[in-house]
Amino acid sequence: MRLQPRDRFMVEAEPEILASFEVIREVTNGITIDYTKVPADANGDRKIQKGMPMAKITSSGKWRPYTGGLALAANVSGSATTATLNDVSRLVVGDTIKFYNGTNTENKTITAIDYTTKVITFTAITNAYTTANGVLTNDDGGDSPTIILKRGINVKDGDHVVGGYEVGKFITERIPVTVDAALRAKMPHIVFA
Repeated sequence: MRLQPRDRFMVEAEPEILASFEVIREVTNGITIDYTKVPADANGDRKIQKGMPMAKITSSGKWRPYTGGLALAANVSGSATTATLNDVSRLVVGDTIKFYNGTNTENKTITAIDYTTKVITFTAITNAYTTANGVLTNDDGGDSPTIILKRGINVKDGDHVVGGYEVGKFITERIPVTVDAALRAKMPHIVFA
């Protein structure tokens, strides 16, 4: 007879993201991730980390990683065809970015992304945008997350159905994007502790 405790499971690459198990609501029947909206790495893998906020694509009803928190890292002059952003890791070619400076609004479709230098390419822009007043949003719903991904996944083989949390309390440091006031406001049923 063995009286010593046994390991029932082993956590290796994915630490626990839940800060509390008291109030949790999972998505019924899961969510379908659109693999074309997940950037591929050098090996062709399209990985999404556990805890990633997910947003519903308005045109298809499928889901993609949260694209919010975008900001200009350098000013963009009128007639420019490129912009340097603070983060391009969740954008893909074909995404439409909305530039807004308080007066002017321009939608531009990304034609190329340099993930190393964080530069996106698009057709010539009409107005100038500065780091102080240029606001960027993704135009397909990617800027409005409502679900936290339950486990990490690689969607390189096509769309996948995965679980997610609609309500819960999560450890902020284990969420793979910056948890700022804007993200907290967009996810009122999620508590970041």
